[in-house]
Amino acid sequence: IRWAKRQPGLRGLPVGLLAIHTGAAAAIRAAGVEHDVVRAVVCRGGRPDLAGDEGLDCDAPVLYLVGGRDDRLLGINAASLIRFGSKRRLEIIEQATHFFEEQGAFEAATSLATSWFLEHLVRPGTMVAEVHIKRAYDPPSPEDGRRILIDRLWPRGVSKQRAHLDLWLKEAAPSAELRRW
Repeated sequence: IRWAKRQPGLRGLPVGLLAIHTGAAAAIRAAGVEHDVVRAVVCRGGRPDLAGDEGLDCDAPVLYLVGGRDDRLLGINAASLIRFGSKRRLEIIEQATHFFEEQGAFEAATSLATSWFLEHLVRPGTMVAEVHIKRAYDPPSPEDGRRILIDRLWPRGVSKQRAHLDLWLKEAAPSAELRRW
């Protein structure tokens, strides 16, 4: 978030945070601290309960995406929904387990996250580029357009040739400091 705030071309734009697993707590806490720019959060298979009392500081709308076959996280996310109140929504991907590896589960979660960000980050009437989120491990296809990796670490077992990337934005990935937070 701090990096984005320092970029001349990004100043003043709303920020959306997408987090998985325990990173959900970090995203919710960060949204509470950076409330001037964070306008939406999506937590997929996350642990929002780990945000603790700091989660109450998050005023941004938060979408919880949970697999319908992940009973443990369904309970945790439902309790967080009640505790943290309004501006939170729980969407259940019925066929999904914890890692969303089932056919169509990742795509369903991606579609819901995209809709959430469009609803909360984009002003009506604004032209929006079409963005597709894809795993680095998935093979490239002609419909991909530009392929950009946003991560500090290269995906294990994927050669640079096989990845067919146009750009690797290490600096846009969460810092080690934020990951420990």
